[in-house]
Amino acid sequence: RALLLFFALAAACRAAAPPAPEKPALALSGYARETAYATGNPAVDALQDLLRPTLEANRKAFAGKRGTVHGFGAGGIYPQAWLRDSATLIPGTRYHYDAPHLTSWLEEHLAHQRTDGSLWDWIAAGEPSVFRVNAPRVAEVYRANGKVLSADKNTTATDQETSAIDAAGQVFALTGRREWLTAPVEGRRLLDCLDGALEYVWREKRHEGLVTAALTADWGDVSPAYPDQRVIYLDERTPRVESLYASVLAVRAGDVLAELHAAAGEAERE
Repeated sequence: RALLLFFALAAACRAAAPPAPEKPALALSGYARETAYATGNPAVDALQDLLRPTLEANRKAFAGKRGTVHGFGAGGIYPQAWLRDSATLIPGTRYHYDAPHLTSWLEEHLAHQRTDGSLWDWIAAGEPSVFRVNAPRVAEVYRANGKVLSADKNTTATDQETSAIDAAGQVFALTGRREWLTAPVEGRRLLDCLDGALEYVWREKRHEGLVTAALTADWGDVSPAYPDQRVIYLDERTPRVESLYASVLAVRAGDVLAELHAAAGEAERE
């Protein structure tokens, strides 16, 4: 995927970027900052010229339930706005794109949160039939005013909900907008949606204290259970593991959520 290059360089860019100021650095109109790093290795330094084109190749925009959605996918061939990928890219997208690219995709995902608190992997414009070859269980999640939205979830993974919380934490650290934390999303506060997401993981995805996931590789696309796209869905044939990766994300999400509640004046939570 085109994102592999970015993942390899994201840490270097973050380390080279100036420290975040104590006061909000993001105006409502967006960013106008540039990134640069220097390692002393000309070949490595030259790679930074590919960062913006790589981000641009993954940028997505479509008419969503809440208006125009700006987000990022998992590669140029994917039309979907993926939750995990959009969250992972914030350390780079924050420098090159405006505020809606940081928030609109997250708000759209939360607008389609299911009653048990779980979140979809991706959301995209179009009929489910467009996506069914690679996502056999794709569902229509919205249809109104000429808009049709479809979504699916890789149920072998357990990082969608925690990625949403991590993204919210990153956005708040950049903007300092406390009112955003309590803004309504389909009748619920954004913070309450995030609470429900972590509660889902804690309630449904734990075994003996650790968060579980399927035994897979490549974000759930490769497994000993199936040779086809059934591989992305958890069932009785899928090997399960107590995942260190998913557990660490859940613990981090809990810390982030506590900080967000404290910022909203809700330091004491049961």
